[in-house]
Amino acid sequence: MASQHTPRDEIMTLEYWQAIVTFGPAAVEAVLRDPEWTTRYPELLGSLASLPEAEKRKVVLPMELLLAVAERDDCTDDFYADPDGSRLYAVARKRRWAEPSSAESDRLLRVPRVEALQAYGAYCLFNAADRGIGYKGERPP
Repeated sequence: MASQHTPRDEIMTLEYWQAIVTFGPAAVEAVLRDPEWTTRYPELLGSLASLPEAEKRKVVLPMELLLAVAERDDCTDDFYADPDGSRLYAVARKRRWAEPSSAESDRLLRVPRVEALQAYGAYCLFNAADRGIGYKGERPP
């Protein structure tokens, strides 16, 4: 039986390379190596392990895996929303300089990663991490 693709799937999944950009390689790879997920998604994770890098980049990771990644403390960014909640910004969790981020002083509100993923969509988080800003409900082009 073929799975039904819904518009929500577009904003709640990411290709492997997008997940790396969004959450960082350490967090993504830790989840992909976790025995819980290798048991639940053996074909998907087996293909990630065996595909050439160019093809691996295009493998779509489901929302359930992305939620597990977002829960990890080794993600590279925190996410902040503007006061009206329409835009999301990524701020590096570890920076090379001592100055704090201007996110709080700019009246941005920190949104925990799992909540941000659920409320804004994975593609919005990707855009925030990749280009500095994401818009709620964004879909891939």
